[in-house]
Amino acid sequence: MSYAPIAVFAYRRVDHLQRLLQSLEVCAEFSTTDVIIFVDGPKGEADYAEVAQVREFASSCKLPNVTIKISNTNKGLKRSICEGVTFVCSQYGRVIVMEDDLIASPSLLRYFNSALDRYKSDERVFSISGYIYDCPALRSINRALVLPITNSWGWATWQRAWSGFDPEELIDNETIKSPTFRNRFDINGFYPLASLLELSIERSVDSWFIHWYYYIFRCGGVTIYPPRRYVENHGMREGATHGSILNPFHLFVREQPEILDKDIQLPPTAVIDYWAMDVLKRCREVTVHRWISRAGRWKRKLLAQKRS
Repeated sequence: MSYAPIAVFAYRRVDHLQRLLQSLEVCAEFSTTDVIIFVDGPKGEADYAEVAQVREFASSCKLPNVTIKISNTNKGLKRSICEGVTFVCSQYGRVIVMEDDLIASPSLLRYFNSALDRYKSDERVFSISGYIYDCPALRSINRALVLPITNSWGWATWQRAWSGFDPEELIDNETIKSPTFRNRFDINGFYPLASLLELSIERSVDSWFIHWYYYIFRCGGVTIYPPRRYVENHGMREGATHGSILNPFHLFVREQPEILDKDIQLPPTAVIDYWAMDVLKRCREVTVHRWISRAGRWKRKLLAQKRS
């Protein structure tokens, strides 16, 4: 098995990047895996010192399998991810994508590489996810799940899937406003994804993920998930990039099982596990995420009214 390269995206939190790399180094496959660290540039004077720390730490990595790519300008997450994934896919044909606020299970790389090999020719499978929302009904399952939704917290894909993706694809207003489209895109109320797509089109948020999901949705694609997460996300905690009064994720979702550290079975064919979507929709973590998303949308509306 040839190991897929890892694209790591970092910005201004050196402690996050350090923890991520330390967790990846525990994986048996890490030392023979090419790692490309993309460091975005500062937005201005306010974050210059923090970005400089990240640059200094990344540049100090003397591991022979690690390459550093530093941007002199601030691209933002959307452009950084899209350009970085495009570059790595064009060079290697596949990629594992990790943002700096993640922590990997020792079994993560084995899972990703096994799934990338298993589904490399399955045109329905567009990505492999390392994260899944915590759901007690799924914890004891020992096989991967096939779901009609994707996730951005530790994922992998192939050039065959990524090459057709255009983050600036135009989506007509009639589609966005269609109740039928919104219900299907939201997967019957699973999450207000259509609202996020609308905000991104309006440039109210800078999201690459929602456009990637729209592309997969339009193509009728699926994503492979573990029954329990192989990745821990620290980006939702207080003081992190996504933590705030209207995003108190760390207060409402505290106790979760340890990240998965064992191999799971990969189904031979990508048949959607609709029942898993039903139980995920009712779990506490997804419920909290839905509430946070709606609170954020109301906050943006109030701010827009004040500005007008």
